[in-house]
Amino acid sequence: MNLREAFEAFVILMKTHEEGVFFSHRTPEGKTQWHCGVGKAEKVDFDHPSFPFFCVTDFLGKECLGWKFEYRQSGDIRAEKFSYEARLPRAQRQRFSLKAKSQESKKSFMVKIKEIQDFQRSGNSWVLNLAHQFEGVLEPKAKSFDLAVEIFKQFLKQEKPHTGGFIWTQDLQAISLSPETFLHHHDRTLKTFPIKGTGEKQRLEESQKEQAELHMITDLLRNDLGQICKKVEVLQERVFTDQKTFHHSHSVIEGVMKEACLTWKKYQKLLPAGSVSGAPKKRVVEKILETESFQRDFYTGTFGVRLSEKESLFGILIRTIFFENQHWKLPVGAGITVDSDPKAEWEETLEKAKSCLDF
Repeated sequence: MNLREAFEAFVILMKTHEEGVFFSHRTPEGKTQWHCGVGKAEKVDFDHPSFPFFCVTDFLGKECLGWKFEYRQSGDIRAEKFSYEARLPRAQRQRFSLKAKSQESKKSFMVKIKEIQDFQRSGNSWVLNLAHQFEGVLEPKAKSFDLAVEIFKQFLKQEKPHTGGFIWTQDLQAISLSPETFLHHHDRTLKTFPIKGTGEKQRLEESQKEQAELHMITDLLRNDLGQICKKVEVLQERVFTDQKTFHHSHSVIEGVMKEACLTWKKYQKLLPAGSVSGAPKKRVVEKILETESFQRDFYTGTFGVRLSEKESLFGILIRTIFFENQHWKLPVGAGITVDSDPKAEWEETLEKAKSCLDF
């Protein structure tokens, strides 16, 4: 069973259960894995002794929501090509009309970028992730669950590398189309894959600004891992990944812990994630909270599955749509440096939003 078949089976089960989580991961090489749970959800914390379970953390790393379900299933397979549209009865396919409005205008967002750049020129930071939020209300007859299912189905059809999934619980309802794997934990080894740079491949390859931004965040994540690992090294400094309609660049950093168990106390030391905050982290987070026009909450937090105390996989909650009744929210952001072009950064956030809403 591949990712799309697994998700379709999950959706069928959700028709008779109120809560469920589907977590999926696809590497650039096409290797995939998925984990799902449906039925009665038991709330658990990060250090819960019984596995597997799913959890999300907020941006600041202060809150963790965890769920363990009565019915669980997993798969670890290599992707297969087949006709996705042919598998869906035509009557099940739905069309939705979404009208999105940001809390920021182009002008107001560019003013904030210039304010951030002045902040950086004063020596307060090197790179800062600045976000704004699109939001809207669904049509009266539309159901948020059906919309979420349709978007995630169409996303899986694209076969993009991702670490995301479908969350539908009493605590949180969201779908994450995230391209970023935050942490892969296996035994004593931790790997993180910070993304900095999104757009056309040639521009990313040639841009000194994008190169410098990734270098700074790589250095930050290396230091973060150093807080809980005895040995840390950068395995790959710059990797380009094809996301079908755009590319992104990321690095690969590995750390080795003294003990194999990853506890909440250790995990918190890595939050907020460096790629969605900035450097130096403490001062940058203060500036983000002061400047942005919305509360991030779980946006740019993490979402993953804990398979054991020695194995976990987490993604960053970016390219993520949050639902609450008929209301939906889609925050998007961009990394700002003194060399940033405010207009280009605004356009980048629009492209990120479009990559989600086009589904």
